[in-house]
Order: sequence, then C-alpha cells, then structure tokens
Amino acid sequence: MRGAGRLHRAFAGAALACCVAVLGDPAPAVAASFDCAKAATRAERAICASPDLAAADGEMGEAYRALRALLPPKQRPGLARDQQAWLQSRDRNCGYDGSAAGFAKCLLFTTGFRTKFLSATSVTTANGTRIAPNLFHEDRAGAYRITAIYPVAESGDPAAAARFNHAAYQIAIGSRDLKRFRTGNRPSIPNTFSESYKLVPLGHNLVSVLFRADSYSGGAHGISDRIALLFDVADGRQLGLKALLNDPARALPAISQLCAEKLRAKAAREGWAEMLWIDDPKMHADPLKEISQVENWFVRPDGVDILFGEYTIGPYAIGLHACPLSDAELAPWINKDGPLAVLAK
Repeated sequence: MRGAGRLHRAFAGAALACCVAVLGDPAPAVAASFDCAKAATRAERAICASPDLAAADGEMGEAYRALRALLPPKQRPGLARDQQAWLQSRDRNCGYDGSAAGFAKCLLFTTGFRTKFLSATSVTTANGTRIAPNLFHEDRAGAYRITAIYPVAESGDPAAAARFNHAAYQIAIGSRDLKRFRTGNRPSIPNTFSESYKLVPLGHNLVSVLFRADSYSGGAHGISDRIALLFDVADGRQLGLKALLNDPARALPAISQLCAEKLRAKAAREGWAEMLWIDDPKMHADPLKEISQVENWFVRPDGVDILFGEYTIGPYAIGLHACPLSDAELAPWINKDGPLAVLAK
C-alpha cells in the first residue's frame, strides 16, 4: 500500500517514542506518535522540534490506537487507510504556508481537530447496553474519501438496540446523499466526507449523542453540520421536546429570546456583530427555527447546548455556534417528569 511505511512509523508501534527537541537550552522530552530519530518529512521535523506539536501528535496517536482497539477487526484497515490519507492531506494543505510559524500553527490546529474526530467512545448503560463505535469507510484514490464513525448498540434489549442503531445510522449515513461525494471533481481535489460523534451517558439508560459531519464536494469551501440525538436505550425511543419541556409552545419563544441575547453578546465579544443576521429583517434569521427542532438540542449532564449551523444566524465566515443553557436557565420551562428535571437534581 502506497505510503504504508510512513503509517507504520506513525501509528503501528505499541508504545510512543520520545524525542528531545534542542533549541538553545535543552527542552523537556516530549512524546510524538513516531520515532523522531526517523523524522523524514517537513511535518515530522516540525513536530519533533516543538513540544506543543509533539504532545498534540502523541495525543492524536493515543486516540487513534484507542479507536482502533474498539473497532471490529474487519474495520481496522479502513481506519488505517483513512488516517494515511488524512496525513497526506494535512501535509499538503499546511504545506502551502511557507513560514515555519504558519506551518506549525496549521499542524497544531488540524491535529487537534483530528484528535476530536478519532475520540469516539464506548459506554455501557445501566441496563447492560454497550454502545461502541462503528466505522463506514469507502475511498477511491484521487476521487473521494468517505469515512463515518457512528455509535452502535451491541447488547441490551435487542428491539431497543435495533431502534437506536437505526436512528444513529440514519443520522450518520442513511440521510446523506453520498452519491455526490462519489462523483469526482478535479483529480487534485478529491471529495471528502467525514463524520464522528461525541457520546455522553446521562444515567437512567439515557444517552446523548452529538454527530458532526464535515464534507467537501466542490465549491469554495467545505460544509459542516451537527445533529443531536437523545435516546432511551431501555425503552428504545428517541426523546423529543415534549419530554424536555413542560409546554414547548410557550417555552420555545422565551428560550429563543434568551439565546438571541447570548448570541449578540458572543458576537460583540468576538468581533463579528456586524455579520450576525438575527437583527437583520432582510435575512429572516430567526433563532426560533433552530430552537424548535429537537435535533439541535444536545443535552449535557448540566444543561443543554442548542446548535446553530452554517448560514442559520450568519454567513459561513462566522462558523458554527451554540447557545449553552444551564439547568438554572432552563428551570422555568423544564418538564418536571422529564430527563432534564432528573439531571438537575
């Protein structure tokens, strides 16, 4: 396999190698995911010269190995191919910056993002349902790469597990138009689709899942989106807003107003207030549209993040945002018999 030697250096070892970067005074030893004595590329040399980069690369290597151990053996070659392709893409894209500082900054950012992608977890709920990562991978060199990591229930009540698996599959793959990614653009710019998840056990057989997808199929830039799923793996049902809120019809407009205030404050702090659409009547950017959809409610143990996607409250340039709401902020509207009330106790 092309590039297999580099992949072996980076990830096949059972233990991390340590290297020492010497820039003037000796620096503390830092752990990269490969042997710095064999660093051969610009990226590898930059990683070994920077304690921060080496530590980030080592963390990514740990996440890769942990995910590989969780996957069924037949899925591991697909993960290895995806990691090798990602390394090549990282080196190519960061390599456009000729300065050492800019190149290192790009490596650090992309490595951190990749670590999050690889950090899929496995949990076992109170009723014995084990939820573990599953990988769908498909690629054609120079044309496209599709990699989706999504959760599957491997035990527990068979009917409930099957319903969870159907819901997770539909979000990760079934609802996606993958045909457009399989149609190549230019040979030098392959299409890509990647999806991973964050899984949070909430107790009482409830799991909260946040799916994130990033894709490119032509155009000026890629597309990112997030979808949340709140599921009771004992009953085999997805929970909606009526389970979370006492009276959604009254609660949602009030929550929308609160989130609008939070978004305005965040935009002012971060310097993109002029790009916020929610106060521009010509843009029709009403936060209530997103808040009214349960797939935008990512439930945490101590509150909720309400998700806002690209082009929902502002242009692509402002990125993805969320409205974090604590239990105390949600208290006036919580369904007293629902999961948010249980979590708030």
